[in-house]
Amino acid sequence: MTTMTADDVRHQVLGGVPLRLILPRCLAAATIAQIDSSMAAGGPPAPGTTPWTIAAVVDTEAVARQAKAATHDPTVEPVPGVRLATRATSDMITYTVIGDDMEHRPGAWTLAMRGRRLLLTTATPENLPSYVLRIIREILIRHGENTGSTLFHAAGVTLDGRAVLIVGPPLAGKSTLLACVLHCAKGRAALMSNDRVLVHDRHARAVPLPVGLARGTLDAFTELRLLVPESDRIVLEDRFATRHKTTLTAAAFAAAFGSPLAPGGSIDLVLAPALTHDAQVTTVTNLDAEETARLLNEACYTPHDEFWRPWFAPREHTADALRQRSTQHCQTLARDVPAVRITHGVGGDHGNLLDAVTTAIGDLL
Repeated sequence: MTTMTADDVRHQVLGGVPLRLILPRCLAAATIAQIDSSMAAGGPPAPGTTPWTIAAVVDTEAVARQAKAATHDPTVEPVPGVRLATRATSDMITYTVIGDDMEHRPGAWTLAMRGRRLLLTTATPENLPSYVLRIIREILIRHGENTGSTLFHAAGVTLDGRAVLIVGPPLAGKSTLLACVLHCAKGRAALMSNDRVLVHDRHARAVPLPVGLARGTLDAFTELRLLVPESDRIVLEDRFATRHKTTLTAAAFAAAFGSPLAPGGSIDLVLAPALTHDAQVTTVTNLDAEETARLLNEACYTPHDEFWRPWFAPREHTADALRQRSTQHCQTLARDVPAVRITHGVGGDHGNLLDAVTTAIGDLL
């Protein structure tokens, strides 16, 4: 039997949301380090924002009992392939992971929820920090949507506090272009996040996620090659656009280029990567409002995110209301924010891509 009680209390504000974390003392430092390596803390909480309390314990037997009892309970699937059994009483809902096609750890944890008080119980201590971070991510996304933000499948970076949103379909080259911006604006750039960004009016907020990198991106930048051992790189598919990636924390990725993390910023530019596997000529093209609106709508993940589906944190608006608001949001951003498409064939000169990025962000430097 393994049992670790929670006896270390930490207070943080992330994405405008006040959090009270109650953690096992022996895991508190590792948990806070994982949070800090994933996103920058923001300023004071938004007025009227109710705090969330997340308590975490390690109790192998408690998780095993809950998993056994939950066998026939109804399920939800917050992430494709991860199935959670749900059990509700008059004042509490309990979620137990009973199927896990991603990490293959069924029965690894349970989450009990009473209002905005959460108790996470894990079977082993090793993954407790990452599970806490997942809970925080869900809270931040739903809080953003509930308070007027739209979630985008995008990367975000700030240049002297002015935000650049990098938007495109999967495998278009968002992470490569993000690395280019950090490389070209050393000393003046800060990373928000790599794969999801919340936007309220023109203000972007980070969403805590790791940075996935294909071998082509790793090999293109000395800063990244030094960070990832060759033995880890050579097992990856030798190309840019692939789902076979290694991952870095946001902080490690940013630090490779001498950049810190930033909680957010006001969006002054949208970049749209269009990287291909040939030697296509590199171009920088201004997009009109109609093209930009189409680009943003395709990358809009409110109300439907193909990967992070709502589960414990409630939505306060219907899907139709969220869809209507996000569509209007995309149109407003397209009207007010300049957008540039960068095309580049990765079989050509990488220096041409860096020159194109420097041109595109020049007015922000």
